[in-house]
Amino acid sequence: MKPDIKLLFIGDKGVGKTTIISSLINEYFSENVPSVIPEIIIPNQDQIFRIVDSDNSDQTQRDLEIKRSDAIIMVYSIDRIDTFMNIRMKWLPLVKSLKNHQIPILILGNKLDLVNDDQYEKNSSISRETIELLKSDYNNTLLWSEISSLDIQSVIKSISEIEYHCVYPESPLWDRQNECITPLCQLALNRIFKICDVQRDSLLDQSEYEAVQLSSKSQLEIFSLDFQQLIDNLSAMFPNNNNDTNVVVSADKKLTLYGFTQMVKLILANHNQEKVWKLLRYFQYEDNLELDSDYLSPKFTVIQDHNVTLSDEGLKYLTDLFLIYQKESSSSSSTTTTTGLSIDNIVDLFKDLSPIGVPAGLQPLDQFNNVTTEIDNNNNNKTLLTLSGWLSYWQQQTYQDYKTTLMYLAYLGCKDTTNMINLQRNRKLDQRYKQMSRCVINCLVFGKESCGKSTFLKTFIGHPLSSIYQPTNDTKQVCGQILNSKYLIEYTKSLETLQNSKQSSTLIDEISENADLICLLYDDNDEDDNQSSFQYVESIYKLLNNKQHIECSSVPFLFIKTKSSSTPQLLTESTNKKSKESIFFNQHPEMVACEFSSTSSNSVYHQMVKQVENSVLISLSSSSSKDKSLKSNINMYKYLAVIGGSLVVAISVAKYFISK
Repeated sequence: MKPDIKLLFIGDKGVGKTTIISSLINEYFSENVPSVIPEIIIPNQDQIFRIVDSDNSDQTQRDLEIKRSDAIIMVYSIDRIDTFMNIRMKWLPLVKSLKNHQIPILILGNKLDLVNDDQYEKNSSISRETIELLKSDYNNTLLWSEISSLDIQSVIKSISEIEYHCVYPESPLWDRQNECITPLCQLALNRIFKICDVQRDSLLDQSEYEAVQLSSKSQLEIFSLDFQQLIDNLSAMFPNNNNDTNVVVSADKKLTLYGFTQMVKLILANHNQEKVWKLLRYFQYEDNLELDSDYLSPKFTVIQDHNVTLSDEGLKYLTDLFLIYQKESSSSSSTTTTTGLSIDNIVDLFKDLSPIGVPAGLQPLDQFNNVTTEIDNNNNNKTLLTLSGWLSYWQQQTYQDYKTTLMYLAYLGCKDTTNMINLQRNRKLDQRYKQMSRCVINCLVFGKESCGKSTFLKTFIGHPLSSIYQPTNDTKQVCGQILNSKYLIEYTKSLETLQNSKQSSTLIDEISENADLICLLYDDNDEDDNQSSFQYVESIYKLLNNKQHIECSSVPFLFIKTKSSSTPQLLTESTNKKSKESIFFNQHPEMVACEFSSTSSNSVYHQMVKQVENSVLISLSSSSSKDKSLKSNINMYKYLAVIGGSLVVAISVAKYFISK
């Protein structure tokens, strides 16, 4: 709702525009008024009304004010029919040419006290016929009234009417010519109905209907009848036909969407759009029937060295939403209980709620490629999105683009969206404060082609593996939940990206700012003479530990040996004697490596989290060592200073005795 509304008075010279404004402001009639009154501001509850008089001698300024106005009051003199004809021939066409949309217009006949009955009847019949003809082009945004500036109450009543239509415009909601709800209003009602339908059974019961009633921040109820009266009245007005799909009331006496729409339709037909607007504005709709931009994109400050993740409240909200639709999915299947959501369930979840559709990554073509799923063997082997996958998707989305998460939460009907997210310290701050606080761990995966990167990622999110090798050319990204409270985001990168001068600096910045762990995958069976799989990741390690990239040195590394048939275990020197990697690990004893197998992989993913946690402890011990070294140096300097002072004293005494 607009905080301030501008009302502009226009019309021929001498029709009484300024006199009407003077009577409105002063609440008494004055014969002596200036030719033009400056802009007047009138506070009124939630809005400020700006009353603007027009000066026909300055056409440029007058036309500018028309463009800026929210409503226009066109004044004519009842005793001069030519001034009324100018309304049709001059002023309405002028406004239409300057405003690209319809706004409320009040055609106001003034000086009613100056005409006798015969003259009034003659002029009024012409005016009435013309107004009725014009209304068909303005969809009930054109109002007409006749007053006398001497009658203050008639002035106030006419101006109040145009103010009401500014605050509660009818045309966005109701097409009076065709007697139907506008398409945009119907979309908004569909969304409100679905949000209020807590049980997701496409019906409103008494408690859900009362929640709609309480949505109005007014002493008046939005809908004047209680639930039972409403059901009885709608049933009588729209009796159910067995062959009719448009049923207003269900067999168990609940309100359908069609019934909800018919109820609103009756309210609008009776010119009670104020009630409907209060409902719409409670659900954050603006005058153009789009959601409030501040609601979709609220202010949220991200401070330096922090990332955005879902809060506990956000995880609970999304969990509850998932369980509601999972329950609905299970109830639609009489023989089995599902443990996830199908693609059809996801599409239904966002239907009517989001005007931009299903989020990227959850769309039918995506097939849940990047999150945890399972196969429903009882339902044609459908792929189901698990609760873990659902929460992982939103954690990843929030971490990478929290504004999109806030927007979708708003579409879903969440009231306080910023309460659904919070800030987490990044790697640098965790290492500085010597405490692991991150719940989302960002992991980069490097490895030579065909070393098993895709298998490593797919295994993590439980996706089936293919027996046919399919090279992955593009960056692949997945997110999954581990250890209940931790979420791993993994995505692949290549050595070529680091070696490319144009892309290298960007990737280095990304690693420095956002990476929590770098996984280096290598195939132990690779015997390439030019560059083995291990030599490939070794070159990446050396490149990132170069002095030129000192900012990456605090990122922990984990070497992961793939395609090994042995049971996953930490590599030791004894099992890798004479191998190329054993030489490297002997030279870098601080490096940790482990083995990965698709049949038993949890230990590797746990090791990844442990490696990140250890990097904080290593940072702590390094800091402690530096502190001890510093204290040792200080003590040494103190000791040397004492010795030096003693020698100076001894030399001075010796010189004294020699001189004697």
